[in-house]
Amino acid sequence: MAARPRGTHAFTLIEMVVSLSVISIVFLAMGSVMVLASKALPTADSSTALTFEANDLVQQIVSELQTATSVTAATDKGIAFTVPDRDSDAVDESIMYRWDGVPGGPLFRQYNGGNPVKMFLVWEFQLVYGTAAGVQPPTGPLLSVSITLNAGQDASSRVRTSVTTLNQPQAP
Repeated sequence: MAARPRGTHAFTLIEMVVSLSVISIVFLAMGSVMVLASKALPTADSSTALTFEANDLVQQIVSELQTATSVTAATDKGIAFTVPDRDSDAVDESIMYRWDGVPGGPLFRQYNGGNPVKMFLVWEFQLVYGTAAGVQPPTGPLLSVSITLNAGQDASSRVRTSVTTLNQPQAP
């Protein structure tokens, strides 16, 4: 084997192949890490995201029911009630929530008799009323409402809560 002339520095073919192999393995490992990390992030339709959205909706219903002054309709799939004036027109506001009972169907919210707005697609929506008489459908003063909302096809995104009405509105 002939000696290299002085002053020329170069890599042999074996050194190049080994270094490219090592770099390829490192890039493959980095790509795998990126794929695994992207799968760990919650998506819009993951049960965690659905549970957070369902909880936000239930909290909206709770905050409105707490200040209800009267209940005009109450079933296990919907409720209509009035709350004190919110827009300074000296007229109480009417709010209605209803679900048609079809799994995967929309929960509607209607405000002051306007067009019903789709709030959320739900698989379960149930209201249970607490009254002094303890009967369903409710009669007399409405003391509390238990709300169950399931935003997914399984029970992992189910939200349950109970709200105590501050004004004890009369049930129809």
